[in-house]
Amino acid sequence: MMNDDIHDSKGERIYFSREAMIHNNKTIDHVRTLLTLIGGCCAGVLGCTGLNGAILYLIMYAVIQLSFLAMMGFDSAKYTTLSTPKFLVSGIESYGLSYVLFWTLVYALVYIY
Repeated sequence: MMNDDIHDSKGERIYFSREAMIHNNKTIDHVRTLLTLIGGCCAGVLGCTGLNGAILYLIMYAVIQLSFLAMMGFDSAKYTTLSTPKFLVSGIESYGLSYVLFWTLVYALVYIY
Protein backbone atom coordinates (compact mmCIF):
# COMPACT_ATOMS: atom_id res chain seq x y z
CA MET A 1 0.00 0.00 0.00
CA MET A 2 1.26 3.50 -0.82
CA ASN A 3 2.26 5.78 2.00
CA ASP A 4 0.61 9.22 1.58
CA ASP A 5 2.19 10.74 4.68
CA ILE A 6 3.42 14.27 4.17
CA HIS A 7 5.00 16.22 6.98
CA ASP A 8 5.36 19.96 7.43
CA SER A 9 8.48 21.75 8.69
CA LYS A 10 7.58 20.91 12.30
CA GLY A 11 7.30 17.20 11.53
CA GLU A 12 3.53 17.11 11.95
CA ARG A 13 1.54 14.94 9.56
CA ILE A 14 -0.46 16.76 6.89
CA TYR A 15 -3.53 15.02 5.52
CA PHE A 16 -4.87 15.56 2.03
CA SER A 17 -7.34 14.00 -0.33
CA ARG A 18 -5.91 12.51 -3.50
CA GLU A 19 -9.33 12.80 -5.18
CA ALA A 20 -9.52 16.51 -4.34
CA MET A 21 -6.04 17.10 -5.78
CA ILE A 22 -6.96 15.27 -8.99
CA HIS A 23 -10.20 17.28 -9.24
CA ASN A 24 -8.28 20.55 -8.71
CA ASN A 25 -5.72 19.65 -11.39
CA LYS A 26 -8.46 18.77 -13.89
CA THR A 27 -10.36 21.99 -13.17
CA ILE A 28 -7.22 24.09 -13.57
CA ASP A 29 -6.46 22.31 -16.85
CA HIS A 30 -9.96 22.97 -18.22
CA VAL A 31 -9.87 26.64 -17.27
CA ARG A 32 -6.37 27.12 -18.71
CA THR A 33 -7.44 25.47 -21.96
CA LEU A 34 -10.57 27.58 -22.29
CA LEU A 35 -8.79 30.85 -21.52
CA THR A 36 -5.95 29.97 -23.90
CA LEU A 37 -8.42 29.35 -26.72
CA ILE A 38 -10.23 32.61 -25.98
CA GLY A 39 -6.88 34.42 -25.90
CA GLY A 40 -5.92 32.92 -29.26
CA CYS A 41 -9.22 34.07 -30.74
CA CYS A 42 -8.67 37.56 -29.34
CA ALA A 43 -5.17 37.70 -30.81
CA GLY A 44 -6.57 36.70 -34.20
CA VAL A 45 -9.36 39.28 -34.09
CA LEU A 46 -6.92 41.99 -33.00
CA GLY A 47 -4.74 41.15 -35.98
CA CYS A 48 -1.63 40.32 -33.99
CA THR A 49 1.17 38.93 -36.11
CA GLY A 50 4.61 37.62 -35.30
CA LEU A 51 6.16 38.70 -32.04
CA ASN A 52 3.09 40.70 -30.98
CA GLY A 53 1.02 37.52 -30.77
CA ALA A 54 3.72 35.68 -28.84
CA ILE A 55 4.03 38.53 -26.34
CA LEU A 56 0.26 38.61 -25.96
CA TYR A 57 0.33 34.88 -25.15
CA LEU A 58 3.03 35.29 -22.51
CA ILE A 59 1.16 38.17 -20.88
CA MET A 60 -2.12 36.27 -20.99
CA TYR A 61 -0.54 33.11 -19.56
CA ALA A 62 1.11 35.08 -16.75
CA VAL A 63 -2.21 36.72 -15.85
CA ILE A 64 -3.97 33.33 -15.81
CA GLN A 65 -1.29 31.76 -13.62
CA LEU A 66 -1.10 34.69 -11.20
CA SER A 67 -4.88 34.80 -10.84
CA PHE A 68 -4.88 31.07 -10.04
CA LEU A 69 -2.14 31.62 -7.47
CA ALA A 70 -4.02 34.53 -5.93
CA MET A 71 -7.10 32.32 -5.53
CA MET A 72 -4.88 29.68 -3.86
CA GLY A 73 -3.29 32.16 -1.48
CA PHE A 74 0.03 31.90 -3.42
CA ASP A 75 0.52 28.34 -2.15
CA SER A 76 -0.18 25.98 -5.03
CA ALA A 77 1.14 22.93 -3.16
CA LYS A 78 -1.88 23.14 -0.86
CA TYR A 79 -4.32 22.59 -3.75
CA THR A 80 -2.32 20.82 -6.47
CA THR A 81 0.55 18.38 -6.75
CA LEU A 82 2.93 21.10 -7.98
CA SER A 83 5.09 23.56 -6.10
CA THR A 84 4.57 27.24 -6.91
CA PRO A 85 7.52 27.64 -9.35
CA LYS A 86 6.54 24.47 -11.22
CA PHE A 87 2.92 25.57 -11.25
CA LEU A 88 3.85 28.88 -12.89
CA VAL A 89 5.56 27.26 -15.89
CA SER A 90 3.64 24.00 -16.17
CA GLY A 91 1.96 23.54 -19.51
CA ILE A 92 3.21 26.73 -21.12
CA GLU A 93 4.30 24.85 -24.26
CA SER A 94 1.24 22.63 -24.64
CA TYR A 95 -1.21 25.48 -24.09
CA GLY A 96 0.91 27.56 -26.46
CA LEU A 97 0.16 25.14 -29.29
CA SER A 98 -3.59 25.53 -28.76
CA TYR A 99 -3.16 29.30 -28.61
CA VAL A 100 -1.28 29.37 -31.93
CA LEU A 101 -3.88 27.12 -33.56
CA PHE A 102 -6.79 29.40 -32.66
CA TRP A 103 -4.76 32.57 -33.23
CA THR A 104 -3.94 31.61 -36.82
CA LEU A 105 -7.42 30.18 -37.48
CA VAL A 106 -9.26 33.31 -36.37
CA TYR A 107 -6.71 35.60 -38.04
CA ALA A 108 -7.20 33.75 -41.33
CA LEU A 109 -10.99 33.86 -41.03
CA VAL A 110 -11.08 37.57 -40.22
CA TYR A 111 -8.32 39.05 -42.36
CA ILE A 112 -7.72 36.61 -45.23
CA TYR A 113 -11.16 35.32 -46.14
